[in-house]
Amino acid sequence: MGRPTVLIIDDERASRETLQMQLMREGYRIEQADSPARGLERALELAPDLVLMDVCMPGITGLELCRQFKADARLKRIPVILVTALNRREDLVKGLDSGADEFVNKPVAGAELRARARSMLRIKSQQDELAAEIERREELTRLLVHDLRTPVATMRMYLELLQRDPRPEDLEVLAGQLHRVDSLVDELLTTACMEHGQLALHLEETTLSKLVRDLVESPWMAPHFPEGRLLLDLPDQEPAGHWDTRLLGRALENLLSNARKYGGGRVEVEVRYGGHLARLEVRDQGPGIPEDQVGRLFEKFSVVAGGGRQQLGLGLYFCRLVARAHGGRLFHERAHPHGSTFVLEFPL
Repeated sequence: MGRPTVLIIDDERASRETLQMQLMREGYRIEQADSPARGLERALELAPDLVLMDVCMPGITGLELCRQFKADARLKRIPVILVTALNRREDLVKGLDSGADEFVNKPVAGAELRARARSMLRIKSQQDELAAEIERREELTRLLVHDLRTPVATMRMYLELLQRDPRPEDLEVLAGQLHRVDSLVDELLTTACMEHGQLALHLEETTLSKLVRDLVESPWMAPHFPEGRLLLDLPDQEPAGHWDTRLLGRALENLLSNARKYGGGRVEVEVRYGGHLARLEVRDQGPGIPEDQVGRLFEKFSVVAGGGRQQLGLGLYFCRLVARAHGGRLFHERAHPHGSTFVLEFPL
């Protein structure tokens, strides 16, 4: 996050310069406007984090200008501090009615101004974080509805086909779609439990190679990887580890599904060991993740563009939680000459 931007609106140059001097030590980016009209114009241009507004200005007063700010959807969340020489109770009431968030009285004390500015900026930062979280959750809801609608529609169609002409292959498709819905719902519930430390791992002795083989041979995964689309590089002999096979299998399923959907071409899975670490890599041959979006890959509810399609970050966020629950980590590496590699690494 860059420096907060503070916009000072006052028709008197000396007053603007005084306010700027008092705020300079805070390191803000400070902009000025010499009239209400210019102040409104600059606010729309800059989207500042805080506005200091004189009350007594010719034409439109600071009170009326504040009302205009709070009535505009683009500006209403910007905190406004009214700077005024008026200190009667009725003046305070008018200021509050105009939507002002704070007041400072002239002559302005520098320490008080800086304290009120810091307070308003903290509130603005919290409001921005809350708004961003709400937006992410709304986006998640839209994506979840989209992700659920497809398998539900498919199941409805195949149920109608089964009623008219039962065929084993239709049952397989139906089972696969049910697994897809169940996986999505289970992933959401498991994520919530892991975030709150309420999930107990059910550890079993197994090998990573067995986990990989069991998954790729499952009825819901095998049909997605026809001959030649999946290359396994698994050791003939390897040490066993103690893992929650359900969770780890779900994480691997997510990584394979992402590689298939967004990577294009062949998907490679490699298991290898070094020292006291087990390493499982999933590589694809797609265009890769844009450099400016790699840092957001594992954020909860993030949406990242990759392979010409949007990727919902909940799956990768879930995978990272699973890795951490086992004392390991999940990270991304750029594959060569192109594509992406996702690495699960665990201590033995």
